[in-house]
Amino acid sequence: MIGISYKVATPDYDAYLTRVQNYILSDHNTNREVQRFINRYFTGNGFYTMMNTLAIGLRTLIEDVERNFPELQDCRIDKNLREASELYQFLKYHLVTRGYERGYQENLIKYKLPQKELIESVGINVCPYCNRTFIYTSKTSNGDKVPQAELDHFFSKERFPFLAIAKYNLVPSCSCCNRNGGKFTTDAFDEHLVNPYEIGNADDYLVFRLRVKNANVASLDKMASGLSFKLIAKRPYMQKNINALNLDGLYQHHTDYAAELYFKSIVKANNLYRTSLKGVLRRNGIVLSEDDIKRIIVGNYVTEQDYGKRPLAKMMHDVAEDLGLI
Repeated sequence: MIGISYKVATPDYDAYLTRVQNYILSDHNTNREVQRFINRYFTGNGFYTMMNTLAIGLRTLIEDVERNFPELQDCRIDKNLREASELYQFLKYHLVTRGYERGYQENLIKYKLPQKELIESVGINVCPYCNRTFIYTSKTSNGDKVPQAELDHFFSKERFPFLAIAKYNLVPSCSCCNRNGGKFTTDAFDEHLVNPYEIGNADDYLVFRLRVKNANVASLDKMASGLSFKLIAKRPYMQKNINALNLDGLYQHHTDYAAELYFKSIVKANNLYRTSLKGVLRRNGIVLSEDDIKRIIVGNYVTEQDYGKRPLAKMMHDVAEDLGLI
């Protein structure tokens, strides 16, 4: 798991928030709790502030909402109460059904949540939950952009409808992590999962260690069968992310990469690479940084800020470092 952040502004998202807020305020619902909720969170700059609450503040926001509107906490806990709550249904309609899923239409123009903008603004190519799968945006033959990522609601839009379009509650992710078998069935609030937007340096939260059962060097495939990974949580609650995303199990499919690194460590390839590569570069007048040389040795990116550029970068960095390759 790696950290993410918004690298550029999101003007289309900001404009969409204004549109959604206008629709909400034009809905003359007479329910007392609905009006009280609107007055507290959705008027003036309140709506924009709520939707842009940083990841580290989302849990506090939820607690504030549920403290002031206990029926929403009841609805979160008991799904049978959701149908009977007019406040819950109001929030679900405007923020989930319309705000996130269907959008709004004015004068034959459809306005929807700019998912592509949000995904691209994070600026990564790989799922932040697993760091295994590409999620970059591709282009069709006619130039249309097609996002390969899904937007995961870190805090469930069913349990927390008021966060359905909240910026830091929308995590670009792969389908494996977002659906059954991944985070889909886990309540991030109750389990205290760590939001990728909260992670500053991934190396401070999680580390991979290589376990060697045997070192059969007859072939790389045989070597791979004798290797396994151990994921070690370095921060509170990170183990819950590992469990919810099944990262321990998923990474055992990638021991072939570890075998290549392990073999390089056995034959001291890092020293060979450095000596021969620097000689070749010197003769050709090429100057590479130490990080670039490490990248050539490892076969992947080796700095924390680059983990989001290529699958398995975090794992390969940790294993290479553990083996003394870098």
